[in-house]
Amino acid sequence: MHRVHRTAGPPTETVLLILQIIVAGIALGCVYGLIALGFVLIYKATETVNFAQGELMMLGAFICLACMGPLGMPFWLAAFAAVGAMALVGLGIERAVVRPVLGQPAFSIVMLTIGVGNCAASWSSTPKAWSTSAMRV
Repeated sequence: MHRVHRTAGPPTETVLLILQIIVAGIALGCVYGLIALGFVLIYKATETVNFAQGELMMLGAFICLACMGPLGMPFWLAAFAAVGAMALVGLGIERAVVRPVLGQPAFSIVMLTIGVGNCAASWSSTPKAWSTSAMRV
């Protein structure tokens, strides 16, 4: 009796789905890790909790999306444009809002970050519909 040797065929859809889920989970975990590092870095530098960090990250993502959608930029150019725009936004917030409050009690700065977060969130509260055909990576 002869043994039949099976050759390795292409991976099944289930294996590919599991690999895709694992890679997506690792990528999402890296994003959460970067967000946590941002919180720690801000807290260690200023000794206050910045409640506007999530909203400002969302604003940067929307700027990137706006660059890709209506402006038609490729992803990498839109990402660099969003980083530059958010650097300017951060500088503006620091100069116009945070710097005048320095020296006040920590509670004032915490309340200030909540207000900045509300302003950033209200900017993007209106639903927008953009074509996804121009959004390519």
